[in-house]
Amino acid sequence: CGFEDASENAAWSSRHVTGPNKWVVGSAVYLDGDSALYVSDNDGATCSYTNGQNSTDWIYRDIYLQPGNDEYKVSFDFKGEGRNTHYARVYLGKPEVMFESFTPEGAELLGGSLYNIPNWQHYSFLLDSTYAGLHRLYILWQNNTYTAIQPPAAIDNLMFQATYCREPIDLMSEAT
Repeated sequence: CGFEDASENAAWSSRHVTGPNKWVVGSAVYLDGDSALYVSDNDGATCSYTNGQNSTDWIYRDIYLQPGNDEYKVSFDFKGEGRNTHYARVYLGKPEVMFESFTPEGAELLGGSLYNIPNWQHYSFLLDSTYAGLHRLYILWQNNTYTAIQPPAAIDNLMFQATYCREPIDLMSEAT
């Protein structure tokens, strides 16, 4: 998902909990194409956020991982400053779970808190075959009242890929 396709973008839903900062799809910042998913305090005109009051915003969508694959790869490009109390997080969980401001019950954090990344960086996570089926991808933005370090989170090129052959990990060779 490069966030350029309107029908693809319509598959996302949001749950705004509190504060002025929200996830938007727009063109204020992007790596490829002409748009991305990012946090904005002005409906997408800029990728910027307001501090001074707590903000929690979720964006999510359902993803079906076709059974019969050896593994699945989740990848995306990310950039954003923030701080240890102003960050994005990406979770994978079940779609039937209701949530408010806290992590959806049983959802798995992919990586950790994303902040202090001034340039686009690629992230990739491997999921084994037990992840086949329907899941929900949850993306959180959260900040408190401490001083904002601009810009906030931005995500581009979000992809789920299935493979029929596991990706090699920690390959080693011996010289002869």
